[in-house]
Amino acid sequence: MVGTHSLVQAVVKFAKLGLATVDEQQRMGVGQRLVLKNKGANADMLTMSATPIPRSLALVLVCVLMSDGAHTENARARIAAMCSTNDGFKLAEADLALRGPGTLFDTLQAGHGLDFRVADLVLDVEVLAAARRDAVDLVRYDPHLVAPEHRALKAALRSRWAGKLDLMAGG
Repeated sequence: MVGTHSLVQAVVKFAKLGLATVDEQQRMGVGQRLVLKNKGANADMLTMSATPIPRSLALVLVCVLMSDGAHTENARARIAAMCSTNDGFKLAEADLALRGPGTLFDTLQAGHGLDFRVADLVLDVEVLAAARRDAVDLVRYDPHLVAPEHRALKAALRSRWAGKLDLMAGG
C-alpha cells in the first residue's frame, strides 16, 4: 500500500500491517507516525528523510547506546568503536575482529565459524592477501583446474566443500 497522510485517519484500517515506511518523515508529525505504526500489531516503522532531524538522530543514538540487557565486554567494545569513528570500513574491521567473520560456505553472518587451519582472517591479512593473489593467478591460468598438476587440488576442493560452493554466490 502506498498512501499519504490520509492513512492515519481513524477510518483507515489494515488487516495485517507489518511494516510502515514513511518517506520525507519531516512532513509527518511524530503523533501521526505513531498513529500509523499503531495500526498494526507490533508493526515495524522505517522512516526516511534527506533533512537532518535532531530528534531522529537523538533517538538513533539512544537506541545504539542503551540496551535492556547486560553489557558484555564485546558490547562495550562495539559501542567504543562506534564512538571512535564514523568510517564505515574501520567499523567493519572492528566488528570483524570482535565478532568474527561468520562462514563463507554456510549462512552464519557473524561468529567464528570459519575453519582456516593455517591463518586467522584478522591477524594474517598480509598472508591471506598473498594467497589470494596466488589463487587469482591460478584461476586465470587454469580456471577449471584441468591441468595435471591441479587435479589433486580440484579433488580436494570438491571433497572439502561438497554441496556448499553454491552458498558463495549468495554474498
